[in-house]
Amino acid sequence: MEWVFRTVNQKWDKEMIQTYNCHKNMKVMVWGCFWDTGRTSLYIMDHDFESKKHGYSANSYLEVLDAEVAPEYASLDPGYIFIQDNASIHTAHTVCDWFSDYGIARITDWPPYSPDLNPIEHIWWELKT
Repeated sequence: MEWVFRTVNQKWDKEMIQTYNCHKNMKVMVWGCFWDTGRTSLYIMDHDFESKKHGYSANSYLEVLDAEVAPEYASLDPGYIFIQDNASIHTAHTVCDWFSDYGIARITDWPPYSPDLNPIEHIWWELKT
């Protein structure tokens, strides 16, 4: 956190505002998963250079699922439900098909823009502080 002192008249002066781009200049995407008795390794995702903006796509996410979720989920007791948000790479048809093929139950009616329901957001907050 950064403290800034200024007068009321300076509130919106361009020299007084520090701007940043949200998600526009993301350099690395890191993926992780946890459950009551364990966790996966952090997985550094690969860019999909065949995608429209050369960013992260459902294909990038499928690589993660193959590398991290499939082996771990196979060793878990039945009854676990996979939770993820409504990011477009999470809801792509190929990703939904992957979960069906592996027989992994997941929550599909996740409300949009609900970081308070996402357990990982609380972990990120702890790491940042």
